[in-house]
Amino acid sequence: MEAGDCFGEFAAIDGLPRSASVETITQAILVRLPRERFLGLMRSEPDFAMAMAQMITKRARAMSAQLYEMATLKLGDRLRLELRRLALLQGFVSGEALIHPAPTHQALAARLATTRESVSRELSRLAHAGVIVCGRQRIIIKDLARLTAG
Repeated sequence: MEAGDCFGEFAAIDGLPRSASVETITQAILVRLPRERFLGLMRSEPDFAMAMAQMITKRARAMSAQLYEMATLKLGDRLRLELRRLALLQGFVSGEALIHPAPTHQALAARLATTRESVSRELSRLAHAGVIVCGRQRIIIKDLARLTAG
């Protein structure tokens, strides 16, 4: 998630328990909006309601793409795509990218529906090939084109 994103909107809309939990990896300021207030904003502020609809649609499309990737791609390919997504979020210069703070191996495993050990093994392969350099809370992608090409 990025600055300004929200979570818990599904539960606020349908009243069911939250379907996810969130853990920050950097300092964050969080604002809690009770369900009644959220629904009131949805009813009274068309711009807010449209922004929420667009955000939910964007997430649904991303989940659909992720499901497709999990069903059709091997772990190494899924990991490279995830690293590329993270790199593009943070920007890159001259074909290199810095992912900082990098998600833990466990967090990547959860995103990719695999084990921490499998993620560690794949990251080691990429590092051995000179495509990435892993450090404390950071991953440097040495060549985004090579990462994407596999």
